[in-house]
Amino acid sequence: MARPSVGFTRASGFGPLPRLFEAAEGAPALRRLLAGEGLTPGTLSPRTVIPFSSLNEVFNQASRLSGDTLFPLHVAQAMKPEDYGPYVQSALAAPTLMEAIRRLRGFAELQTNAMTFELRRNGREAFWSLHYLAARGHKVDHHALHVLVPMVRFVTRYTGLTRKPTALLLASAAAPFHSALETALEVPVRADAGVFSLVFPADWLALPNPGGSKVVPTVADLLAYYRENALPRSTSDAVAAMLLPRVGEPEIDLDMIAERLAVGRRTLQQRLSAEGTSFRDIALRLRMERAKQLMAEDDSTIAQVALAVGYSDQAHFTRAFKTATNMTPREFRRLRRPSLLMAAE
Repeated sequence: MARPSVGFTRASGFGPLPRLFEAAEGAPALRRLLAGEGLTPGTLSPRTVIPFSSLNEVFNQASRLSGDTLFPLHVAQAMKPEDYGPYVQSALAAPTLMEAIRRLRGFAELQTNAMTFELRRNGREAFWSLHYLAARGHKVDHHALHVLVPMVRFVTRYTGLTRKPTALLLASAAAPFHSALETALEVPVRADAGVFSLVFPADWLALPNPGGSKVVPTVADLLAYYRENALPRSTSDAVAAMLLPRVGEPEIDLDMIAERLAVGRRTLQQRLSAEGTSFRDIALRLRMERAKQLMAEDDSTIAQVALAVGYSDQAHFTRAFKTATNMTPREFRRLRRPSLLMAAE
């Protein structure tokens, strides 16, 4: 089974970016920003799985369109620890800084398979680094800033605000805004370091947690939270993750999905075939699953459900639904919601 050729993450990684960008540039500008990556404000629930390249590009474009190179800094400063997800809450409850970083690294793979953390010691210094595993050569400076800023805050949670990390290392070249970044974080910035990393005294790793976290999810809680929308582990999983926000579109572009997966159309079809499925089968399955959810949870008419999953013709939807489930939409709804009055339909 072929692994996805690009990395994935979750929409919670946007944090308050949509809100801040809309406040600065307006709702139409936000819709255009997200549409460029096939997203809408309505598809950004925290657990929604999206390509990392889409998240990264939205950060890049938001900085460019707002004219603010420190836009990711503002997003990070406005984020609360819980906004990053339950895995951060678990880390915040760790007894020491070293254990907290260890938990972040271990549980971050539930949040994203596009990046990871590394902690190493070199003499009296500790290097807490951020590594991108599947960035496809994209410029990741803005996203890295969005992650490095809370890393600084994470460390000072244990040290107190008066003791700051020794340095913030950036893989990117020196830029004019770095002086403003130094001022905001009160940490020296070193560009052209070849790595994104936070440097601090190694003995800080033993510092105790000053207060813990009010909410402490267990490992079982974490697995249950992320299980519903698991990160893709195969090509078919990756295609499904990209199609899910688009189940309401009448036509779903195979070429666009292939491009975002960094493969050719034919290669994508061959990989799906090797996994015993097809692009059409995945799209149909997602549409039918969404239709079942709508009919079980609300009072939308069958015609409204059909439109919501990409069918302009109710009869066409009914035939597709019966082929997939061996029952008509009405029969399914009566089975799931026998008390529902169907006369209105």
